Amino acid sequence: MAITWFRAVLLASICCVVTALPGAAQSVFEPDVRLWPDIGASFVLPPGWTADEGAGQLWAPDRTALCGMQTAAVAFATASDLADWMTAYTAEQFAAQGVEQVVVEKRDVATPSGRTGVAVLVDIRNGGRSQRVFHMRGGIAHLVDCECLASDWDRLADSFRTIQSSYDID
Repeated sequence: MAITWFRAVLLASICCVVTALPGAAQSVFEPDVRLWPDIGASFVLPPGWTADEGAGQLWAPDRTALCGMQTAAVAFATASDLADWMTAYTAEQFAAQGVEQVVVEKRDVATPSGRTGVAVLVDIRNGGRSQRVFHMRGGIAHLVDCECLASDWDRLADSFRTIQSSYDID
């Protein structure tokens, strides 16, 4: 299903971020709404971030963080089942390299249009941190995985939240 121009404008109006500091002027950014018609998805790209849509990768301005977007046909019935399997699978892959992965948080999320999903935050005990957001649509899994060094997480968390909370599937 194609994402309509109306829906993109609606998403942009919902996701516009206004930041105000006490005693400072307000700064507003126009949301950079990106449409990926081949996968029927849209998202907001934070200011300064770049997108390599062919590779499904979004990069922070200083290249210290990456969000990857992937879709695949899967046999899972729910996003929760997919998240559980993927979390266990990546833990096994890291363990084979002598690296531990620890789940910090698992919670339910929703797209702007109300499609439910699951977010899993993991610490990778080699200094990394990753938040993976899983959604399902008609047997197609949608994964948005944002990652960086754990020491950079607090600095990048708002950008990750912008990307992952604006990701929508038509």
